[in-house]
Amino acid sequence: GLGNVATCTLMHDDSANNKRRQQDTLAIVQQAPRHEPPPTPAWTLAVACGSLKGGRADWLVEKTAELGAATFAPVTCHRSSNVYDGRITRWERLARAASEQSLRAHSLNFSDQPLDVRDLAALASSGKPVLVAAAGGERAVDIFRDEKYGGASEGVLVVGPEGDFTPDELNLLLQSGAQAVGLGPSRLRVE
Repeated sequence: GLGNVATCTLMHDDSANNKRRQQDTLAIVQQAPRHEPPPTPAWTLAVACGSLKGGRADWLVEKTAELGAATFAPVTCHRSSNVYDGRITRWERLARAASEQSLRAHSLNFSDQPLDVRDLAALASSGKPVLVAAAGGERAVDIFRDEKYGGASEGVLVVGPEGDFTPDELNLLLQSGAQAVGLGPSRLRVE
């Protein structure tokens, strides 16, 4: 997950005296290891997921890794509690496995601390591209035609909690320069 890639051949010892130890495998390097630079664009997915139950947050982390996000940042807000109660260690394991499964050279990173709405507003005020998923927001396809977003080497996609951000939180983000983005008039769920 650190970007090091090597081409190898795996050989399995199937000899008669190794019938019980089938797990003995030898990797023969065919090509010198090389370092792959992190892919661009490097977008952060900032999600208010503290209230998700029943493994839905785990599923969200796995899909975030598989789809190629650079960083996963939990968000705290009025409707989402803090998620740093041991879940990050589990999420890191899940992200590493999902990254390997999807052949990513770099694993999904996690922010050191959860972000709150004021942190996200500060990012938007600094000029960094910040998109906020909102029912009725401008279509994602149209947003990415804009050079600010489509040509950005990094940015933040913000997804609110169950029940969405409060009107005050959403207004703070939008007034700070974040752009509302949506897939239509409906509010979507994590499944």
